[in-house]
Amino acid sequence: MDETKSQEIESLKEENLRLRQQMMGIQFSSSYPKWHAAVPQHRPRPPRIYQGNSKSKFHPRPEFAKGRKEKDNFTPIGESYASFFQRMRQRGMITPLLGYSPDPHSRSFDPNVRCAYYSDVQGHSIEDCRTLQRETEKMIQDKSIMV
Repeated sequence: MDETKSQEIESLKEENLRLRQQMMGIQFSSSYPKWHAAVPQHRPRPPRIYQGNSKSKFHPRPEFAKGRKEKDNFTPIGESYASFFQRMRQRGMITPLLGYSPDPHSRSFDPNVRCAYYSDVQGHSIEDCRTLQRETEKMIQDKSIMV
């Protein structure tokens, strides 16, 4: 009776395994499972075909071509921007700007210098102040000042 009971248990185990495999959708033909790669449900996009000048192999992306700025060309003023700023300030032609807070993580940020045009804000010198240089150039172009 022990032998028949163990055979029944073994047959129940096999049946249980077979039912579990059916429920999971797995079929074993041998002692090792066969796994099949899933069939993709989407179609890959066709490759883009770029047409253009066949002579040039390099085609810069349009957003980079637009993003490049030309460097400012300033008229030489014949003196330092610090002395120019003081002279224009005394004449009432320029006043210091308020409310500017520079980005301390900027590449050009220098904690050791201050700009008089920006009310002595730390970050750049008055000699490197692009805003003052542009304002000066604008006054030269408008013929407000003669250099």
